[in-house]
Amino acid sequence: MLYSENLNKYFLYDHINVQYTIDISNVNDSILYIPVVATVVGIAWAVGADILVESIDENYLLSLDKIKSIFIKWFLRWTPLLGQQGG
Repeated sequence: MLYSENLNKYFLYDHINVQYTIDISNVNDSILYIPVVATVVGIAWAVGADILVESIDENYLLSLDKIKSIFIKWFLRWTPLLGQQGG
């Protein structure tokens, strides 16, 4: 996962490690990215940053669009959000 430089100041490291107690080797990458994206997406929206992943589950992505519209209503002071209502 890559993210815009304006997110760097919010993280101590440039990587996130996730460990599971079960074998996830057969899980599609588009699903495996969800926990990481979920961790940073709110901050990315707040500062107008981009998150880039190789693939993401389509249903999750559609859900993020719905959630983002709620964030915009709740946090209208976050001007980066105002110009990015499409996703």
